[in-house]
Amino acid sequence: MSKSVIENGRNDRLDEMALEMIRFLKKWGLWRDATILTNGHMYSYGKKDSDALDGIENVSYACDVNPVEYTRGLVERPDGSKEWESLANPEHHFDLIYEGPLGTLLNYHLYEPDIKGVSEEGWETIFGETDILQDYIASQLEVSSVQELGRKMWLDIFDNSEISVWDPLEYDTYDEYLELTYGDYDEADKMTATSMFETYDEYKSAREYGVDYFNDYYTDDVQAKWEDEIMKARLFFMKNDCRWWYGSLGIQDYFNQVAWIVKREFDGIFEKYDFWYELDFESSLSCYRL
Repeated sequence: MSKSVIENGRNDRLDEMALEMIRFLKKWGLWRDATILTNGHMYSYGKKDSDALDGIENVSYACDVNPVEYTRGLVERPDGSKEWESLANPEHHFDLIYEGPLGTLLNYHLYEPDIKGVSEEGWETIFGETDILQDYIASQLEVSSVQELGRKMWLDIFDNSEISVWDPLEYDTYDEYLELTYGDYDEADKMTATSMFETYDEYKSAREYGVDYFNDYYTDDVQAKWEDEIMKARLFFMKNDCRWWYGSLGIQDYFNQVAWIVKREFDGIFEKYDFWYELDFESSLSCYRL
């Protein structure tokens, strides 16, 4: 059962900030291997299904925690010796410890999320800010826009053997097709748009110039097909571990196109609660009052 900040007597602004930070990290697939220390409480990534807090899954909670124990690192002295020391703000308003994807974002400004952890809201931003959906469709159908799809659908009427039985490149006329196939009228009944052409010239003219007509008069069909392909692309990324997929770019390149959005949202949480932060080591940061 999910615990509640109210039930545990922790209805404090710092704890509200912690929960908002957790929601942000989960939204973007950055929560794994992260720990928040504030108000004597520790919020960390929980692997068990029962780990939940205020309706947020995968959150482990502990109280009466000394943040100094978790914010120390090896510091080299001028004489070359090393000692364990905390570089965090001694007031310990809000400390964040991290490895994994959040560390990559803060240390290298690269967005490399836990792909299966990215929320639907996070994916919506990725889809809206990059060409990843169009590039996925291009990798599957060799088209990257609804206009190109309309042209492909039109030409398929002529060139796709599963759709068009009579190929004027093989038979000079429709009558010749029937003659050479022994008058197979069962097959002839399967004729599509090609059956209206008696000569190759008519066929060629329609093939090359009829796409505009097709797009104008079959707009709804083309748009419906495009939307269906967009949905397939969305489900591919949202339901699969697609880290190795490669379009015109590697998937990591698409993610990095939104790194600045993720970082801006991260910084905005601190500003909202009147804090600024500094990185202590490569795996922790602490906050100071504005």
